[in-house]
Amino acid sequence: MEQNDQMRLAMCWYDEAQWKLLKELDPDGTDDTYEVWRKSASEAFSELRASGQDIVKISIRIDELLAWCEENGYEPVSSSRSAYAAFKLQQNNERNKT
Repeated sequence: MEQNDQMRLAMCWYDEAQWKLLKELDPDGTDDTYEVWRKSASEAFSELRASGQDIVKISIRIDELLAWCEENGYEPVSSSRSAYAAFKLQQNNERNKT
């Protein structure tokens, strides 16, 4: 990797409907309300960007996440959701190369 190359980070991003599905799926794994989650996630995103990180919001659809988890033998917990976002970012990068 060249000195200016930097790893892109993927951040799970949910619209309100998908967040509600996530909340049903993992009630202890997310904030109490969508508004609280969105504010916290937006602040984290801004802080990472401000610190120089190359971070990308990855829109998550719960049905696709669950299918990916089942296919790969994962439970849909926080670490798996992060791995899924990284997978989606990699797919996007590969698609953009062609």
